[in-house]
Amino acid sequence: MIKKSLTALVLVVMLMLGGLIFFMQHNASMGPLFNGPGMLLTDQQQKNLSRADEIRYGDILLQRKGDQWYLANGIMADPMVVASLLGELANAQLVRRLTQNQDLWGKLGLDSEAVGLLVRAEGKDVFRLDLGDVTKEGPTGRGGQYVVVGGFAHRMEPPLLVPNQPMNWARVKPESLPMLADIQVVDVHRVGEGHVSFAQNAGRLVPQNLPLQWQVNENLVARLAQSLSALDFSGLRLAGEGRLVARLDLFLNQAGHWMLEVVNDGSSHYLAITPPSDHAMADDLKKLWLEFPQNRFDIWMAGRAGFIQAP
Repeated sequence: MIKKSLTALVLVVMLMLGGLIFFMQHNASMGPLFNGPGMLLTDQQQKNLSRADEIRYGDILLQRKGDQWYLANGIMADPMVVASLLGELANAQLVRRLTQNQDLWGKLGLDSEAVGLLVRAEGKDVFRLDLGDVTKEGPTGRGGQYVVVGGFAHRMEPPLLVPNQPMNWARVKPESLPMLADIQVVDVHRVGEGHVSFAQNAGRLVPQNLPLQWQVNENLVARLAQSLSALDFSGLRLAGEGRLVARLDLFLNQAGHWMLEVVNDGSSHYLAITPPSDHAMADDLKKLWLEFPQNRFDIWMAGRAGFIQAP
């Protein structure tokens, strides 16, 4: 009786071992078991992240020199944007391992549409991953993103908020431009014509030295003031070669002088900006153009005759 019981026990143990071996062999192609959720970065990668000096996101390259980050074109990157990305990476979690089958990655945005992210420190890779589609809220109540790490597709939470345009990384912000309330005098020049000057008074522009009986196109003057209030960096791009069409000289209350030039590159108009030489963003702004939507800034090309009519 005891012998039969021992035999049965041995059979049960052998069956359990056999099942375990089969399970391990069956899952061998899936790599190490993933018990998630787990941090995206290892402890060592977390430490190396604090020493990061290079970030590549698709075709965008950022490099740190001293305490400042720069885009490849030499324009300063916004340190807050860089710090935000590094902070998101440090806190990101892999909440679910999905598949190693690359044939299925395309459904997750992890095929040719995936964007590579590489972080380096002191000439060595800290880590790299491919970023796919952003997903809606999952079981955890948070949005996620599909990523490839170590040859496996995962769901990562939360999704990374990475600017996808180089100029979105730039340090220049709308407050880097002069405000209408700060402007004392505006001189409008159209190439080949005399200039016309306006003084700013409580948000309105008043023509200066207007001869008697000359008429002012009040609608155009009001639009000129509106255009100066609508300057922003929504259409930022690197400067190129262009033909000068018109120029605005802005003389500020604190004696600062800004020059905004309308240039044409053969297909579109842009604004080239020259701030005072002591402005904190002087070097960067001189490398950039702003888009020139005709319906917002065509007033700058009206010329003297457009603003003032002789009797």
